[in-house]
Order: sequence, then structure tokens, then C-alpha cells
Amino acid sequence: LLQTSRRLSGTAPAEGTGVAGEAPAGVVLMARAPFTVQTGFCRAPDNRTLRGKYCGCYTPLGPPACYERFASEPWAACVSWNSVDSMCYGYSRTLTEPEHCPARCSPRTGTGSTAEYAGNGFPPATAMVPKDIDDDCALTGFWALDEDIVMRIWKVDYDLGNYQEMGRGRCIDHGGRVFGGWSGEGVDFNTCKAACDSSAACVGLEFSENSACMVRFDINEDFPEEPPSPSLQDLDDGDD
Repeated sequence: LLQTSRRLSGTAPAEGTGVAGEAPAGVVLMARAPFTVQTGFCRAPDNRTLRGKYCGCYTPLGPPACYERFASEPWAACVSWNSVDSMCYGYSRTLTEPEHCPARCSPRTGTGSTAEYAGNGFPPATAMVPKDIDDDCALTGFWALDEDIVMRIWKVDYDLGNYQEMGRGRCIDHGGRVFGGWSGEGVDFNTCKAACDSSAACVGLEFSENSACMVRFDINEDFPEEPPSPSLQDLDDGDD
């Protein structure tokens, strides 16, 4: 499974498990960028009150869940979580972005534009600053382990573009239901990725080592009635 970084509405099954308890060999998943963890709220390094426009959401499950809410937002330059009230915040670098916040998040006014972010040292808060990884590598997941956040990264053989690695399995939503989609055999990776890129309703794709491609869509976001590519002729209704 590959998931586009422009949206993160699905949840990957655990490594080595599929929705029905098995993962097809060679099928990979993609999402999230790694981050550095610092103490405090996200602020400009040289001005501990300066922050761009941001979004706030109640997120009681801690820093990893907080980061995941903004991992697919291209404008999110830093994410912070407050342990006092379980509020999660995603910050942009400007006073104009974002135009829209993720679901169940509300927009907040910034104090100024900043090119970089760092934690401002406020003890109850955790700042998570995204960092780049090698283009030939991809993150397959991250977990809270005691007081640390642990990540697993592996080398991949494809140009992921705006996609990120999630693990192995099929695209499912937060309720464990498989997204519907279109599939085909003998499809190269770039063709598979382009089929997902062609629709705003695409939540991600699955690509196997034997060149099988499955492009998954959100049925509530204008599911395509016709194949998104001539190479994908098999319709899968999923669990919707």
C-alpha cells in the first residue's frame, strides 16, 4: 500500500498483517515523514512568541497521534502537543496558509511568518519538527516506546514522489474497512501512481513486486465509475 501525502484518511494494518490477517508478499504501504522531538510549543528559533497561522485539534492519544493528524499536510512545518489539555497544533510558516484545517480542527491566527521552527522550552508541550530522509529510504511507521518515539526506515526501489511508506497490507479506514478501487496486472509503478494522482478521491495505492496495482478511493469523495487508467480494469467494491 502506498498512500499519497496530500491526504491521510486511511490507517495501515500492522506490519505483517493484512485486513484479514495476512499480507500479500511484496505489497508495500506508504505515509508520514520522520521528525525531531523538542520540548515546548513550535515557535521561531530566535523569537519564542513568533508562529505562523496554525490549526488546533483535541487529540488525547499523545504526540504520535498528534503528528499523524498533520503528517499529510504540505503546509505543516511543525506540530506540537500539550499534555495539559491534550490539544494538538499544526503550524505553517506563513500567515496565509492553510486555507483549510484537517477534519475536526479549527484555524488559529499566527503572529508572523518564520522560515524555521523549534520548541520554545515550555515543559508540558512536545514539539515535533519534520526532517528530510534519504530519497532512497522511506519510513514504515513510528511508535511511542516509554518516553521515546521509535521509527523504522527501509530502502525502497521506486521514486515515491509525493507518497510515503507505511508498511505492508491494504488501504483501510479508521474503522478497519477496506477502501474500494480499481486494479490491474502487469502495471509499472509510475502508471499506478499516475492513476492515483489523477483523482482527488484517491486515498492511496497498493503495488506488489509482480507489478500488480490497486488504486483505492474514498467512496464519499466522488468514487470514479470508470477506470482511472486503461491498465486498471478490475473493480473492487471494498467494504463500502
